[in-house]
Amino acid sequence: MKSLMLTAAGILLFSLFGCSSLKLTPANFSWAIESVLPVNQDGVVTDKRYALSFNAKALFFAEKGDSTVFVDEELHIIKNEKGYYFITSKSFSGVYVFQESDGALALTNKIAFEQKLSNPAFNARSPWIELVEGDSKYLLDNKGLKGN
Repeated sequence: MKSLMLTAAGILLFSLFGCSSLKLTPANFSWAIESVLPVNQDGVVTDKRYALSFNAKALFFAEKGDSTVFVDEELHIIKNEKGYYFITSKSFSGVYVFQESDGALALTNKIAFEQKLSNPAFNARSPWIELVEGDSKYLLDNKGLKGN
């Protein structure tokens, strides 16, 4: 009887461990430097180094109201340690923050600026993303500007 109880308890413990999700922590998803990527004639951006590819037409439509103005454009992209993608381009009015979502990039935030960006660049400044715009520097996270 005692061995039957021990066996049942062992099976119960084993099944509880089998049902728990595996979590590997800590994890850092950041990119050390930004990628500056051209948008191809179909509106697709591809970064072979990070195995990233997405259609940017909807982003240009959201930013400019026209999904056909991506020709000869480049996107600046960087990923922070939490796995959020920060995307912008010259003449954009802000930085778009995305996260991976079931085979897509889902918008989680748009960090707006008063003036359109003329020459943006990203740097990793853990835990922040630094946006350099001319002489100005801004620290960003997925929620917005540092201090906001």
